[in-house]
Amino acid sequence: MIRLLLAASTLVVNEILYDPSGADAGREFVELLNVGAAAESLAGLALEAGDGARPGPWHLVWQGSAGALGPGGLLLIGGDSLATRHRLSADLQNGPDALRLVRGSTVLDRVGYGAL
Repeated sequence: MIRLLLAASTLVVNEILYDPSGADAGREFVELLNVGAAAESLAGLALEAGDGARPGPWHLVWQGSAGALGPGGLLLIGGDSLATRHRLSADLQNGPDALRLVRGSTVLDRVGYGAL
């Protein structure tokens, strides 16, 4: 996995499960972590997926709304078979691919996985 922290953000992509054993559908997840000392709003936050095999557009897979993530807090964004209220709106590809965490036009974190 390749990681690139792009902005002075306290919200980062902490973990990704893009290829669980067996069927992937509904079991993939992304975990966000607040590494800062203050709560961070989820409003305006978005998680986007990109195809690492070729250049192209980023696709929205989750959009934050109300609420906040406290210091040291974890937020699980998962498939529909996982017990979480934050849902991925699309399946993650098995790679090579990337995810990026954005707020507006600012990229907060980006992680690539697979044979990039």
